Amino acid sequence: MCIRLGVVCVLLGTIAILGSPPTSAQGPKIGEPGSVLIYPLYDSSPGIFTYLSVTNTNESEFACGNGFREGDVLLRFLYFDGVSCSNFARFELMSPADTLTVITAQHNPDGAQGYLVIQALDPETMFPMSFDYLLGHASILDTMDDVRWSYLPYSFAGLGNVFLTECAHPVISPDSVDAGTPILFDGVDYAFFPGFLALDHFEGVGTASSTSVEFDQHFYFMSGTRPASAADLNLSFSAYNNNEVRFTRNLSLPERCWYSRDMLDLSAGLSQQNLAVGGNASELSGVAYGWMGFEISDAPGAAILGVVVSTVQDNGTVFRSGRTLTPIGSIPAMIDPTVR
Repeated sequence: MCIRLGVVCVLLGTIAILGSPPTSAQGPKIGEPGSVLIYPLYDSSPGIFTYLSVTNTNESEFACGNGFREGDVLLRFLYFDGVSCSNFARFELMSPADTLTVITAQHNPDGAQGYLVIQALDPETMFPMSFDYLLGHASILDTMDDVRWSYLPYSFAGLGNVFLTECAHPVISPDSVDAGTPILFDGVDYAFFPGFLALDHFEGVGTASSTSVEFDQHFYFMSGTRPASAADLNLSFSAYNNNEVRFTRNLSLPERCWYSRDMLDLSAGLSQQNLAVGGNASELSGVAYGWMGFEISDAPGAAILGVVVSTVQDNGTVFRSGRTLTPIGSIPAMIDPTVR
């Protein structure tokens, strides 16, 4: 018998809490197990090594009668190149309570930068299945600056239930992934993409007048598959300093599926000098800081995920930390391995 535990979630609008929708309206989670994991960044540039980890938290050794155990899962790794948006697939069979860490330069030798999707499959049929037991982690080592930073991927619950596998896991789609079946984040197959991404704290770029410490922020975004004829991606953001002074801007991003931007590429208003205007200099020793949010303002399917890496330099010493942008709300999206 297969017992599925429901998930209670709260759907947020851009700012306000709207209530408690049904499970089918949920968006992705961070730091919770899912059936699909999306890592918005892998970086195999010269001198940089990305260590990507995935862990199967299903410990069941129960034999299903088809040669597999209840906790066995086949993982599809889809590496998307950040320039061409082409993808490279690898498959890894994981046993119950298994964990796997790969170096992306070895696991995907032709990719320099981009994003990764990991999808749970039935090991017997290769059908996508609901297997909300996958956790992940990314760690990026920069040998040039001698720093290492980490972030957590987005996890998406598997919601589809066409029929059950021999091990009683719900099948999401009766099509083998070899057929190039799109991954649908539509609240039916998998949880939605978020409608809004939030960064709850950042320091303005540059050096504050009260300190010698220099701050910098860099963003990496990936988007769901859009029609080949789609125009540039229109990204809107709002930022507030620590005295609720608002900065807004709309950006047009020409890339197809992956975007790398310094904070000052978003707006010169996010520098230490400009963010301090109208701010509260009595807080954080005069360092200008605030929070910000992102959303897409154009065609259906244009949904994004992202991470930010923060760099602090003090007297020649470099410190770096990463954060996954907080997902809020829910909108449909898809990832189609056959579309570039």
